[in-house]
Amino acid sequence: MAFSIVTLVLVIIFLIDYTNGKCGDCQDNFVACQSLTTFSLCIDDKSNDDEILECPQGRLCTDKPDICVENTNSSFQASCGQGCEVCNSHDKVFSCVGRSEVAFCFGEDLPFYSVIARCPKGYVCDLSSRAICVKKDYSEGSCDKDYKDSTSDLPIIDVATPSSVSSSPLIRDAQTFCRENAMEGTFAAEGDLTCKKYYICQALSNGSKFMGYSYYCSGSDYFDPVKRFCVADKPKSC
Repeated sequence: MAFSIVTLVLVIIFLIDYTNGKCGDCQDNFVACQSLTTFSLCIDDKSNDDEILECPQGRLCTDKPDICVENTNSSFQASCGQGCEVCNSHDKVFSCVGRSEVAFCFGEDLPFYSVIARCPKGYVCDLSSRAICVKKDYSEGSCDKDYKDSTSDLPIIDVATPSSVSSSPLIRDAQTFCRENAMEGTFAAEGDLTCKKYYICQALSNGSKFMGYSYYCSGSDYFDPVKRFCVADKPKSC
């Protein structure tokens, strides 16, 4: 019993020692944590957001004197963005980099910022859901900060509903297409007459199952099924 009490006290002390702060706030160590793994210097108690620095791999931004501290405990909490810019979704498929912005991890520990999309209006990024985007009515989202880069040109994740899938039984949704196709890559969406929709198929860590995601090319761009990316000119196949 005595051992359990001592252990409990140590855990409580640890949790007090590593508490969540607010992203962008200047701390006693003269930096502001901008995300789980990035920080900026504080000048005259104001964050210098023009220069964002990264912690070494495997370390998280805290309010400790060392700034970037290695995560060696399951109860560890960084100063900012416990659910931001971290690949801790199911099978490390994606990361929430903003309230509605998603970066894909593809099974890695850090997100690929070259592959970012946005949830539809009224949805937020939720690390606990395999659907990625969840209605605000059912989730507060995993990342409570604004995504700083412009989001106007980000492709929007297509959130499928049971009715939209069942209404076209011969046309496979992204998840079904990728599971049955069993290949990684980017593909034109089945049944899309606008030539703007496409699927991204990604194998899970064990390689035996595949996840599928739907996107739309932004603005006036079209998806080229040969080049397999969005282009300005309408493909001849459209």
